[in-house]
Amino acid sequence: MKSLTTLATAFVLLLTLSATAQQAGRGRASGGLTTEARQALVETLAGPEGEFAAHALYTTILKKFGDVQPYANIREAETRHIQALRRQFEKYGVAIPEDKFAGKVTPPETLLQAAKDGIEAEKKNVALYDGYMAAVKNYPDLTQVFTNLRSASLEAHLPAFQAAAASQGQLDEAEMQKLPWPKGGRGKGRPAN
Repeated sequence: MKSLTTLATAFVLLLTLSATAQQAGRGRASGGLTTEARQALVETLAGPEGEFAAHALYTTILKKFGDVQPYANIREAETRHIQALRRQFEKYGVAIPEDKFAGKVTPPETLLQAAKDGIEAEKKNVALYDGYMAAVKNYPDLTQVFTNLRSASLEAHLPAFQAAAASQGQLDEAEMQKLPWPKGGRGKGRPAN
């Protein structure tokens, strides 16, 4: 019986070592993420279509035009998106990249152009998440964060900018309340994400 237990223990150890070796051979990066998952995390935060870039764009619009909607609410949402991604960096032990967009984005000439720029930025952001979903499919937490952030861009931010473009670039509070914010939203026309 003792030799059977020893044999079973050795078999479990062998399986564990084999699985570890297979993971190492599949491009595991820091924090247990694959190289592809790590790249997805970095790009969604710090890439040209990522959350830092969106936050910087909406910040420059607010600096130029004042506290106008929907830019103020959406910049607030982008701050939450950045925080959600930073938590994932910390969880997986990946260094948070520098924000290379803050203070370096040129504001558009008009609010109408700002709305059009917002439309394009949110479309690119949705496409970014779509492109990286396969890279994080084995990480349920990352998949959930990416899904939530993608949904916010598609279901809240994009319609807000489309409505703003139809209203010469900005929305009043009544127009903000008519927007289709996702379930679980913050009410009063404020985006959930």
